[in-house]
Amino acid sequence: MADGNANFKRSARDSVLIVRGDLDAAARAGFRRELRALINEGHVPALVDLRLVTLLSSACVAELIAARRLAPLRGAELVIVSPSESCCRTLELLGIVHRFAIRARATPPQ
Repeated sequence: MADGNANFKRSARDSVLIVRGDLDAAARAGFRRELRALINEGHVPALVDLRLVTLLSSACVAELIAARRLAPLRGAELVIVSPSESCCRTLELLGIVHRFAIRARATPPQ
């Protein structure tokens, strides 16, 4: 599914949300919807692959923070996978990179 310049899809087993493009204000609602669906479906961990993200706006950072807070309430953990350089830079500049579990690559459960 596409929202603005961002595209969202699930891995073959639906346990990884793969995001591509700009996570800007236009993508916020779609990103929120996809993050919540991933968490609410009970995937443990809830993996969000950001390797193909070219822009991470503050609006979408807010959605990541909200999803990180929601996950434990649903018995899950939000894990960011392979964040792009742009994502890392944004999270570091905001001083919140340490608040997220980050993995170098996705290894969905078998």
